[in-house]
Amino acid sequence: LPPGLPLVVSVGALAKHKGHRVLLEAAARVLRRRDAAFILAGEGPLRRSLEDQAQRLGITDRLRLSGFRADVGRLIAAAAVFVFPSLGEGLGTSLMDALLLECPVVASTAGGIPEIITHGEQGLLVPPGDPEALAAAILEVLGDPRSGIERARRGRLRVLEEFSADRMVEGTLAVYREILQ
Repeated sequence: LPPGLPLVVSVGALAKHKGHRVLLEAAARVLRRRDAAFILAGEGPLRRSLEDQAQRLGITDRLRLSGFRADVGRLIAAAAVFVFPSLGEGLGTSLMDALLLECPVVASTAGGIPEIITHGEQGLLVPPGDPEALAAAILEVLGDPRSGIERARRGRLRVLEEFSADRMVEGTLAVYREILQ
């Protein structure tokens, strides 16, 4: 990828429910408006069809499917935007990783994601499966990086306060206590 471009990064299995097809459609829309580089880290059954889709969309010169990465933290830390376009998600650990690294986030409202992010507070949320809204949110973060970083800092605090291992264990124990009573 050409040096100096803002990086838009997504991490996750290349599987249908992760929404990477939607992200590629959004990437094509973003690239019609401004230059950027897109990196999808992960492996999965959709790799070949995502490569074909990128070819059809004409975005292969600005997209890398990097496969499995042991250094995703370094990749996320280098990103201008972390995108989590899930169509269905429990909670999203890579989303929390991005916030812990204070990387600006754009995510869908699928599953438990809105438990982590309140739109405009810790990141930007879009409807699942909507490439136009996803592209607009990515462009917003790229156009106003300072606001994205401020949201990400609030997101880091939220993850530390509400989603730490200790907090999750206490929550689980509280459910067990309630059931046993």
